Amino acid sequence: MGVSGKIIATVDALAACCATNACVEFGSELILDDVSFSVMPGTMTGVVGPNGGGKSTLFNAIAGVQELAHGSILINNKSPKDARGDIGYVPQRELVNWRFPLSARDVVSLSKAGKMSMFGRSSPTDELDIEDSLRRVEMWDRRDTLVDKMSGGERQRVFLARALAQGADILLLDEAFSGVDVGSQEGLIEVLKGLRDDGKCVLMATHDLNTLADRFDEVICLNRHVCAQGPPETAFTPSVLLELYGPHGSMFSDHWQGHHGHEGHDPDHELE
Repeated sequence: MGVSGKIIATVDALAACCATNACVEFGSELILDDVSFSVMPGTMTGVVGPNGGGKSTLFNAIAGVQELAHGSILINNKSPKDARGDIGYVPQRELVNWRFPLSARDVVSLSKAGKMSMFGRSSPTDELDIEDSLRRVEMWDRRDTLVDKMSGGERQRVFLARALAQGADILLLDEAFSGVDVGSQEGLIEVLKGLRDDGKCVLMATHDLNTLADRFDEVICLNRHVCAQGPPETAFTPSVLLELYGPHGSMFSDHWQGHHGHEGHDPDHELE
């Protein structure tokens, strides 16, 4: 897919998620403008861009909870509303009320709520799904721990297990590393890479440009429109960084592939 300017995508029948000239409007404001991209099964894609650039809005549109004003999004060649069972959404931690006294097992069980018996019990098959999902994210040993007693990284794993238990093969993680320590981030990335290798399609909104090349197969650079899509080491051209972050973008131009731009660093030019 090309970089900069208007990108027009063709529908790829093999894509897990494909957007074609998708637009979202809030009142008179255009939040997403002709957004086009496609992502394949078995890939990890970082969605990067400034605050207000439309990352959460895009995820809401993919999940089928935000209507498009124009264009289309297809999930496994279905509309988002018809494909909701295919999508697992891990929201920003700030949007979750952690005060409910729920254990890890309880949270994952919510993915099966519509299938419970009249007595409120999950079926044996559902119980196996719940156990398998918690084991895949390495949280089975913490299954009876209340989520409000967990670290940020553990909570994200539990919500990821909930997405897996519902049978999702497309995973959306919105700022999953907010408030999560570096060690827990690396552990979660290893879990996600394992899921990718199993054929899952993972899209994660992130602000961290320093680790993109190590963590993601490709990136989508989003600032209301798609500025670029491709491998991290080739997507961030000077013109794309300018399109994403304005004049501040040049400070990111050497912040990947093991080099984080410390040489000649001027703290007075930090991005706010």
